[in-house]
Amino acid sequence: MQVINHRLEGVPYDAAHTIGGTIDPKFIVMHYTAGYTMKSAVDTFKNSVIAAQITIDRDGSAIQMAPLNKKCNHAGPSEWMGVKMLNGHSIGIEFVNIGFAKMQGNGRLVDSYGKVVNVNEAEQYIEAPNARIGSGRIFWQPYTEAQIAKGIEITKAILSAYSIRDIVSHEEIDTRGWKTDPGPAFPMHRFGALMRGVENVASDEPLKGMTGTVTTASLNIRGGAGTNYPVIGVTKSGSRLGIIEFKDGFYRVHTSLGGVDSTGWVSAQFVSVL
Repeated sequence: MQVINHRLEGVPYDAAHTIGGTIDPKFIVMHYTAGYTMKSAVDTFKNSVIAAQITIDRDGSAIQMAPLNKKCNHAGPSEWMGVKMLNGHSIGIEFVNIGFAKMQGNGRLVDSYGKVVNVNEAEQYIEAPNARIGSGRIFWQPYTEAQIAKGIEITKAILSAYSIRDIVSHEEIDTRGWKTDPGPAFPMHRFGALMRGVENVASDEPLKGMTGTVTTASLNIRGGAGTNYPVIGVTKSGSRLGIIEFKDGFYRVHTSLGGVDSTGWVSAQFVSVL
C-alpha cells in the first residue's frame, strides 16, 4: 500500500462532513469508535464536525474520509511532545470497537450506552481496570487480527509518506482526563515498534518493540545492565522509551544522547510496560 496525493492506495474514499485546512502530520493517533459498526462511525463523520482520516472495520476493511494532510476533529483538547491541539498535527485512525463495558451485579456486561453485551462476545472480553472509568470490574472488547493487520499496513504506508514523530493513543494525549481509547485490548506495542522498523512482534516476545513509560521523577540511563555501569544520560517522568531487550532487571532502550540516536540501559523497576 502507498500514499498517493495524500490518499491511501486501494482504500475507498468518502468525504467527511467537516474537513479542515492543510496540515503537516507529525503524529498518528489511535482511537476506538465506541460503536458496533462501521456504518455508525461513517454516519457520524458524515453528519457532524467530528471525523478521522481513516476508519478500520472489524473485518479488516477500511475507509478514508479526509486527505491525510487535512485537519480532522478527532483528538480534541490534547498535548504531546510539547505540541498542543493535535487535530492540527496528526492523522487519526479509528478502529470499530465499543471500548469498555462494566460488569453488573447480575453478571452481565453493559456497554457505555447501557446496552447488554452479547454473551458470546463477552466471553472474549479482556478485564482491565482504568482509573478514568472508576471502580468496578471493567472489560474491553478485543480487536480482531484483521483490524490490526490492516492498521499495521496503513500505518506503514503513512510512515513511509510523512515525517511522523510518534504513534500515540487518544488516552495519553487527552488533556481533559476522560478519554480511554483505544484501551488495553489494543496492541499499542505493535504499532510503536513500527516507529523503530520492527514488525511482527510475537506474543511470546512481549518486550521486543514494546514501549515503556518512566514512572519516577528522573531515571539514569546507564552504559550496561547494572548500577555498576556509568550513567550516560538521564530521562524524566512520563518519557516513553522503546524497549529492545531485558537483562538482569534492566531494559535496553532506544535513546538520543547529545542529539545522536543510541541505546542505553534503565532500571525496569521504574518503567511501566503496557
